[in-house]
Amino acid sequence: MGNINSQVEKPEDKKAETTKLPLKRRTLLKALAGIPVLGLFAYELLEKRAYDFEKKSKILKDLELDKIPLPSITPLSGGKGDLLRIGLIGFGNRAVTHANGLGYMHPEDVEKRKLNGTL
Repeated sequence: MGNINSQVEKPEDKKAETTKLPLKRRTLLKALAGIPVLGLFAYELLEKRAYDFEKKSKILKDLELDKIPLPSITPLSGGKGDLLRIGLIGFGNRAVTHANGLGYMHPEDVEKRKLNGTL
């Protein structure tokens, strides 16, 4: 019977298990020691970005490229524009695949695909 009593859990043991922290103190201190290192890294990163931006600005100013306006993209007109002709010469058997990709198919291929239901 002495074995049965020793296996029965006591209420004090349950309290001790539930009050234990999942992290040990040493692990927490190690993690907190990394915070200043992270702060220093962030500070140095911001300094480097500012230095790079200043260097780029100086180069553009020295070459007088800062005065040149940026190119603007002209919007495409909704109407019909110039006709664009594409020619595929010298591609061998790949020319058929390229033409199919552009939307131009041989009439025989169109008929075959209509019959298959893949067109």
